[in-house]
Amino acid sequence: MGSGVTVPFNSGEIILLAALGGLLALDDRAGWQSLLAQPVFSAALVGWILGEAQVGLATGAVLELVWLSILPMRGTQRPDPVIGGVVGAGAACLVAKHAGDERVLFLAAIGIVVGLVTAEISGPIGRRAHRARESRLGRFAAAAGTDDTALAGKVFRYMLFSVAFTFGLEALQVLVLLPIGALAAKQFTAWGQAGAVIGAERWAELLPAIGAGAIAHRYWQSQVSRYLVVSALIVLLLLWLK
Repeated sequence: MGSGVTVPFNSGEIILLAALGGLLALDDRAGWQSLLAQPVFSAALVGWILGEAQVGLATGAVLELVWLSILPMRGTQRPDPVIGGVVGAGAACLVAKHAGDERVLFLAAIGIVVGLVTAEISGPIGRRAHRARESRLGRFAAAAGTDDTALAGKVFRYMLFSVAFTFGLEALQVLVLLPIGALAAKQFTAWGQAGAVIGAERWAELLPAIGAGAIAHRYWQSQVSRYLVVSALIVLLLLWLK
């Protein structure tokens, strides 16, 4: 495909990935928390759906390492990992699939940037929207003398509202952000000159250092640092024995 205004996706794929984003949001916020919402899994799933598993996995692996040390505690405002994984990998995989671009590392680098940006944009939007949802849920009240059947029905309706809200909010954000991200990724591939492509692909050489830094940053605390040291020693011992 040329580099003009050709759109590197179709509506069916966008809707499919939006539905996937909604389901992963349920897993992350209101469900069983199976870790599928983490970028390393969600991006790989996007790649598998679009037939570009290598691009999706490469994108998700780096996004996972970048966000590994961010925990939602002590007021930390984390980005939206579902949006980052689905939109970032989706943008890169859509370009790879429809534009026929085979530069896996370059496309993954673009997908990483798209994922980071869209996750940061979506984070505040999601927090404000969910505060409104929680405010409505906080108004739940049962009148005195309400029988168990009526109370159960009301609780069930509130639960459905919460689930539908979470799914719809995430799916809507994917519907809006993924086409923008895909068009931006397509434009970046058109602008990419030889030097820029080589530079963008250098992240693969730094991946071990990024991973080590992310793990150290996550676990290097007074109460868990000893486990990090012990784990490192065990790994070194196993490598020496091998």
